[in-house]
Parts: sequence; structure tokens; C-alpha cells
Amino acid sequence: MSKRTTGGKPTADERINVNCYKPAPEKDGTAGQTAKLRIEPERGWFLDNEVAASVSQAILWLTTIPSENIRIAVHDGCVTLEGRLETWQQRLTLEEIVRHVPGVKAVTNLVGTGARPGHSTYP
Repeated sequence: MSKRTTGGKPTADERINVNCYKPAPEKDGTAGQTAKLRIEPERGWFLDNEVAASVSQAILWLTTIPSENIRIAVHDGCVTLEGRLETWQQRLTLEEIVRHVPGVKAVTNLVGTGARPGHSTYP
């Protein structure tokens, strides 16, 4: 996945427009001026929805992990994983893969392992 969706220019979601009040010099008698500023993200900066999409795609490629059992939340590049998997090894593999996704700053792995109490994985 690319960092930018519009050829290097930030998308509308990536731009933050703010009004900035600049006091005018007292000599001219005006009350002040308002200017529009546009703040753009730094290079290498990823939006949370981009990180979430990349993490989801990475999990889909893991054939040993049932992706439908995993929930993903991303806030400021910090990924939280929730759900349930069969083995501890699946849990560790999932976390290791997610840590290497571009834009991921940290991973909180809340994925449980084994069958839920009262539920058997055997027929």
C-alpha cells in the first residue's frame, strides 16, 4: 500500500485547514487579518485507516490464522488486536507480522488462545 493516494499530494482527509488570526499593525487602524493555513503530514506519516487496512491485508495473507476471529483497532498508529485463536503460536505469529506493517508504532495483543469455556473444538 502506498503512503499517498494522490501522487504524493495529501488527500482531503490528510489536510487540516485552520484559521489563523494575525493582528494588524496599529498604524493602519484595521482590527486584524485572517489567513488560511494548511498543515500537511510529514513524509512517512500514515493515517489510522491506512494502517488498519494494511494490517487487515497482512492478516488475510496468513493462511494459518483464521482472520475472521481477529478484530483490529488503530489509534495514532498503535494497533490493538482482539479475538481468539486456537494456539499460542498463532497468537505470536499474528503479533510478529503486525509489528512489521508500515505505519505500526506499537501492538497491544489481547488475543486469547484455546477454546472458550463451555465450547468444545471437538465434534
